[in-house]
Amino acid sequence: MKHTKSILFRLASMLCMMLALGLNIACSSDNDNGSDNGGGGNNKPLPFGDTAWAINFQLPEGDIEGCPNWQETNFFDFENTMTAIICFDTAMDGLISDDDRMAAIVDGEVRDIGYIVTYRQQPVFMLLIPFESDDDKVELQYYNAKTNQTYIMTDAFSVWDDTVGSEETNLFYLELIPKTYLVLTLPDDLPFMPSPDDEMGIFCGDECCGLPVAIDRKNWEGDAYMLPQLTGTKAHVRYYSAEKGVIYTTDDIIDLTSPNDGYNLKFKEF
Repeated sequence: MKHTKSILFRLASMLCMMLALGLNIACSSDNDNGSDNGGGGNNKPLPFGDTAWAINFQLPEGDIEGCPNWQETNFFDFENTMTAIICFDTAMDGLISDDDRMAAIVDGEVRDIGYIVTYRQQPVFMLLIPFESDDDKVELQYYNAKTNQTYIMTDAFSVWDDTVGSEETNLFYLELIPKTYLVLTLPDDLPFMPSPDDEMGIFCGDECCGLPVAIDRKNWEGDAYMLPQLTGTKAHVRYYSAEKGVIYTTDDIIDLTSPNDGYNLKFKEF
């Protein structure tokens, strides 16, 4: 009988512990649902996963598959030389490798073959191009090892153009991913209060192609990229309000092929 009472006591104790645990879980769940979560008291969790926006930079198909078998001419056969510093848009940072190569071609001849070097903490090609007095335009052929593609830029610049090798002037930037500079203005009748934690993305379909930044409480600016994987040229804005914990969007009002510094946004809830 004493053994039976002991078993009953243990069962009762276990039942009480299970009930208490259930109550704690329920209270915890209620507290979570009733908390603000930074969402302005609307009981909606912030869509952190939905606003981890990032641009998936890719290069388009090149002009030549693989790397050409360039044969460099004799440097000492020419009277003059010019220096060219070939830089990349920051969008290319993750697409460049030490195995990349660049050839400078003048009058059908390979005058120099360059390798990636670091200049001002960025990867560049430094070319020393020999030329004759009657030479003019330089063709660049850039081999990207990650894509195993070669890109050709005919008439990139002139051998007489000192600015492409001058530290005091703009260097020559190689932009294989076209981009459009945008200025976007928030409307006066916003359904939220702007916050430093707000985010904005430019989307073509569901592909993020731009991440503007706020320059003040009303205006945002940044580049939108014509990525090769985009299915069109029209894009819309997605705006995350930290106050509301909600993403707002616009219609496809942005033309990625045309720079525009005057887009006035009209939002609707995403």
